[in-house]
Amino acid sequence: MWWYITSKVVFGKNAVLALKDIQGKRAIIVTDESISRLGLVNKIAKILKKSEIAVRVFDKVEPEPSTQTVMKGAAIMRRFHPDWVIGLGGGSCIDAAKAMRVMYERPDLRIEDINPFNSLGLGRKARLIAIPTTSGTGSETSCFVVLTLSDGHKKVAFGSGELCPDIAIVDPVMSRSMPPKLRARSGFDALSHAIEAYGSTWNNEFSDAMAIKAIQMVFEYLPKACNDNDPTAQEKMHYAATIAQMASTNSEAGLAHAMAHKLGGHYKIPHGELISVFQVYSVQFVAKSCPRRYADMARAIGEKFDSDAEGATRFINDLRKLIETVGLPSSLRQLGIDENDFRSKLENLAAETFVDDSAIAIPRMPSVQELSRLFTYSFDGRDIDF
Repeated sequence: MWWYITSKVVFGKNAVLALKDIQGKRAIIVTDESISRLGLVNKIAKILKKSEIAVRVFDKVEPEPSTQTVMKGAAIMRRFHPDWVIGLGGGSCIDAAKAMRVMYERPDLRIEDINPFNSLGLGRKARLIAIPTTSGTGSETSCFVVLTLSDGHKKVAFGSGELCPDIAIVDPVMSRSMPPKLRARSGFDALSHAIEAYGSTWNNEFSDAMAIKAIQMVFEYLPKACNDNDPTAQEKMHYAATIAQMASTNSEAGLAHAMAHKLGGHYKIPHGELISVFQVYSVQFVAKSCPRRYADMARAIGEKFDSDAEGATRFINDLRKLIETVGLPSSLRQLGIDENDFRSKLENLAAETFVDDSAIAIPRMPSVQELSRLFTYSFDGRDIDF
């Protein structure tokens, strides 16, 4: 038996107007300073205040939010007593809002206690709304949070079905201010969610349908959204990101995300750029023994071929073309990482990736030694030959 977990999704232009129908007394908006400067916080607050809901804003969420920030936000919530928590922004803001809501409702817990085996009992004090302003992480329909621990050098994912927002408001108007580079990074993250969901050993009929649709949408619309500033393509990408995460939440992420989580804990590099590098090499590695699912993906975007191995190769080539088209890096070396420093971290990176939560449903599970080689090949931009 399998439970399909997702938020209640409201989507379309000006979907944020659905906020006028919520019932409550107090709402806290969790966001960052850049979202505040763009005027998006005021837009949301204005709708809420018309419904006579008092509003408090916490706009101190940083990229790759820390556990310290989560605890600060939760402390403010315990004084304000909101019945709605609203995560507004990219994945960092929404993830922070999820974790703050847990710590607000369950101050007896540690953040480390957030896992699928603990009943959190959420919803007694507050419900959660997620409003994405980027088109990539899909955090608005996921039951995971990624936080940076107090030492600042380790990113950890926490998961529970109860973390999934009660309502996701997917309004493409909220993403209009994204620059092309951010659209490219975010879009490739969305694509990775779909690829890894479809390639996961936990795949199922429902997640497969969502994953394939998201893959088709990203290949069709991402170049137009980034390079042509096409508003229709940008709207489609906003939906594709949510659809991709609906697949991933109900299947599993994979090797590219596991590697990106761990390297991202050591270097302050945008997650989407790390994903654009690791996705190609992780697919190459897995497809050497399990090509069929990648052949399915190639077929879904219009490729024709005679064997699964050929189909997987075509899909890898299409990934590379997409990366080049939207201007993303294809190797870690292109990201400016110091080679000596990188190689000094290899042993730890491989060991940490081996136990990452995203690495539990990979069709071809690499050893620690193979992970070290994968990182090395990704740095150099070499095709996987093992």
